[in-house]
Amino acid sequence: MTAAAAAAVLVSSLRGEPRAGAERWRRGGSSPPIFTRRPLARAVDCQSTDAVQAASRPEDREFLSWVEWKYRYLLADAQLSGCARERLERLLAARERAARDVESGDSRAELDDIDRLVGTSIPAADRAQYEALRDSDAEQRRLADYVEGIRNLAPLGDEQERAVLRAKLERKREFESEIREAGLERARLSDGERMRALAIVQQALDRYRDEFLDDASQFLDEEQLSLLRNYERTEFQRESERLQIAINAR
Repeated sequence: MTAAAAAAVLVSSLRGEPRAGAERWRRGGSSPPIFTRRPLARAVDCQSTDAVQAASRPEDREFLSWVEWKYRYLLADAQLSGCARERLERLLAARERAARDVESGDSRAELDDIDRLVGTSIPAADRAQYEALRDSDAEQRRLADYVEGIRNLAPLGDEQERAVLRAKLERKREFESEIREAGLERARLSDGERMRALAIVQQALDRYRDEFLDDASQFLDEEQLSLLRNYERTEFQRESERLQIAINAR
């Protein structure tokens, strides 16, 4: 198991459609962006290329609604109109389908091609956000569960919800980078190497949790933060157990 694969346990183990959040989106609860809005982007080329057409297939309405919910912040920030937005939505749906095919053992070639097409379809300033959101299924599902769970106790505003997600994805990126740099890519580990790997991963995971909660404290009131701490303590413990199993199997 590679280091990247070990870090990806966080995502792959929880991948699935965040139905609670998607339902909120369908009720009109989409979140406005926190970042400064840019002028409406002009569609340079509204003609569908052969590559876009090849990547597109008819999709069921529920799946398309989920894709739009997952990338709601990107779609809002990119500020595309008309056929340019439709082209991007088709590519994002194709990207999610291709990602599921890869999880089932298919080649990454199609997924990589679609990622490149998406990159050319959005403003350069939004590409980092796309890279964060495309592998955010687990984090968005967690956040949706947390938000729904405290709705009647200490509801989050739309901007709070987006700020918490952004903080989570930024700290996740740092965690995965730290795991890659630790050099844990060997398929087989000695007892000593396994103990070292367990220690490195646990320290990195603890740092991920603590720094994320520290970031989130800037956007939440005391009760919201306390509830988030309780929720994340349980979730990070589960992640720790899954990663320990993955490392001990090497």
